[in-house]
Amino acid sequence: MLSSFASIHNSFADMSGNLPDAVQVVILLLSCLIPTIIIETLFALVFRVKGKNLLIVILAQVITNPIVALSTNLYTLAVPYYNNFPHAMIVMELFAFLAEAFIYKAFLKDYKFLNPFLLSFLLNLFSLIFGYVMLLLTYIF
Repeated sequence: MLSSFASIHNSFADMSGNLPDAVQVVILLLSCLIPTIIIETLFALVFRVKGKNLLIVILAQVITNPIVALSTNLYTLAVPYYNNFPHAMIVMELFAFLAEAFIYKAFLKDYKFLNPFLLSFLLNLFSLIFGYVMLLLTYIF
């Protein structure tokens, strides 16, 4: 997942200090969800996920991504020590991987190209890598 995109919220918050908190939360969630859906959908297509199965992959993101994004950010606020974001990411990405794997196992009945757990692992891995690259780019630029 791209919950690492959540850190973009920090730089955005500097520019949007006057926006209401609810608007900032919606922006945070969308800044995590939209890139995740794009990346994981593209890679799902690579792994021959088609038709209604592709919709299931997208719906799995809609279910798990907001939980991961909010939980990661709440954890970093609640646990006051330096650089706790990676710890939160590991725990929440594990949650996303498992939750999505069980969703795929339950609903991707006619998909046989990859094991649902491997599919979930790979989609989350590619999404996470992309998220970290984007995170690094926000620090560089």
